[in-house]
Formats: sequence, C-alpha cells, structure tokens
Amino acid sequence: GSSVADGTFVPGARLAGALIRGNGIGAQMIVAGEGDRSTPAGAGQAVWSRFTAGRGPAYRRNLSAWAIDANVTFVAAFFRAHGEQYPVSYQSSGWDGGVSAGLRLIAPGRAWRGWVAVDATRWLDARDVHETVSGQAREIPAWASSASLGFSFFGR
Repeated sequence: GSSVADGTFVPGARLAGALIRGNGIGAQMIVAGEGDRSTPAGAGQAVWSRFTAGRGPAYRRNLSAWAIDANVTFVAAFFRAHGEQYPVSYQSSGWDGGVSAGLRLIAPGRAWRGWVAVDATRWLDARDVHETVSGQAREIPAWASSASLGFSFFGR
C-alpha cells in the first residue's frame, strides 16, 4: 500500500481481515504501518509516522463476477515524531484516534482474488511542529489518503 498526506507519496503495508455475511453486511479489522513522512519547519524538519489498528462495519456488493466493499473503520495509531537538521532535536510519541472510510474493488476469481482500494482517514488529534529559533510552527496534516493493491483469500 501507499499513503498520501500533504501531497507526499509514502510506502506502507496493510493487513486486513473481514467477515461478510450472505446479505453483504459484516465487519473488518486492519493493521497498517507507513514509512516516514516529513514536515519542514525553520532550518530543519519533523519526521513522523503512525502504526495503525482498527475495526468497523463493512458492506460488500457483488457486481456479477466483480465485487465492491465499502467500510468505515475506527482507528487508533501509535504516532512518533523526531526532529532532523536542528542544533537540538527532540522526539515525541503518543496515541492518535481517527476515522477512516474506504472502497475496495475486488477482481473476479475463486479463492484468491486481486483488489485495489482507496481510503481516507481523518485524525482527531491536532499535531504541530514548532521550531524554537525562528518561532515557525507547521501543522501535521489531519487528513491522509491511501491507495493499495493486494490479494485476498475468500473462504466459505
């Protein structure tokens, strides 16, 4: 998978599991990690990332041999950040909460089926980077979007 926040492409990985009933209603769980992102402030930059887990409702609609999933996921993430290129740098970590929504298009197949997915996440905690020498402050984006390609195993 990959992720975009503030217009920057970042590679990542995602593992998801879903249980869907015959009527298309079900639930999913996810675990995801992303590479480092950076936000410039003053002479340096803050480097940050999140490791995310969540769960929520899902709905699948079969479209002939294809299928489409829609989901809303309540997520919690371990957030970490550190400074680079500053005379004195600090590091910080903590927990973020958020809500994610996504769509997944599932290709035809039997047990193993390919898919492409897009998701958007709104983080509820406001995060800022403060550079003390210049007094400059930059906000870490509260919105993130991701696109992923993968394969799923469909059992009965």
